[in-house]
Amino acid sequence: MHSHLPAAGPHQADPQGGRLYPPPPADDPRDAESLDVWGFQDTTFRVNARGHVEVTGDRYPDLSGHELPNLLPWFRGVVGLPVEPENRNEPHYPPAIPDPLPAPGLISELLGCFAADQLSSEPRVRLRHGHGHTQADMFAIKHGRLPRVPDLVVYPTDEDQVQALVEAAHRHGATLIPFGGGTNVTEALRCPSDETRVIVSVDMRRMNRILWIDPVNRMACIQAGAVGRTIMRQLAEYGFTMGHEPDSVEFSTLGGWISTHASGMKKNRYGNIEDLVLALSAATPQGELSRPGA
Repeated sequence: MHSHLPAAGPHQADPQGGRLYPPPPADDPRDAESLDVWGFQDTTFRVNARGHVEVTGDRYPDLSGHELPNLLPWFRGVVGLPVEPENRNEPHYPPAIPDPLPAPGLISELLGCFAADQLSSEPRVRLRHGHGHTQADMFAIKHGRLPRVPDLVVYPTDEDQVQALVEAAHRHGATLIPFGGGTNVTEALRCPSDETRVIVSVDMRRMNRILWIDPVNRMACIQAGAVGRTIMRQLAEYGFTMGHEPDSVEFSTLGGWISTHASGMKKNRYGNIEDLVLALSAATPQGELSRPGA
């Protein structure tokens, strides 16, 4: 997907005026996400021995390691009820996870073009791919259950694999649900309980690269599974910004922004996501659908 890039400062342009090719983003074990709540595993809110809320970890300099002594009193004043830390509805994560529907033919075909580690039917992996972050979703995984989750999770690494997956699913009568950062709040990841077809979650996060940056025309080609925090960090290394900053920017992906017509906190300056996208391509059962623009 090609995007317009506003300048964030003096950019490190190629002396010949050519494209720049950032390296693949490095995996950081500190970026592990929590499965049952929003956020990273290394950052939580807790009540300390003095009865004050504090933020654990060191990820956010303005919050991490600091007490928030006025937060609980503020909650109590707003809701007009006692809010006591010991009065908890303890979560029970993970809930019971439905068994997957069998799909031997589809899996056999996919193993012809995917490595074994690109397919998963592990229960907790399937559970995470069956919900977003609506209040109903988060309550269900901690205090109830999800009646239907994907039967298989597939991790493509390039456009050819995406196209192969779409065609194979079409031949075998399976249905596909794209998965980016899993931050969705419109129930787009919720699997219908009465769906009788095999459901495959297409996890795009291995397609997470900025393929190139054009410093002269201020464009970049970015894969759909690139996470917002990674896009921002890598573009900044070359003196650019994308100018798109939704609340979920740390976890959501470029493909998710485009498919949900996302807006951001800086839209008045840079525009919405549709103002930034110059070209894109999408895989369909009939072949590639593209809108050239760069």
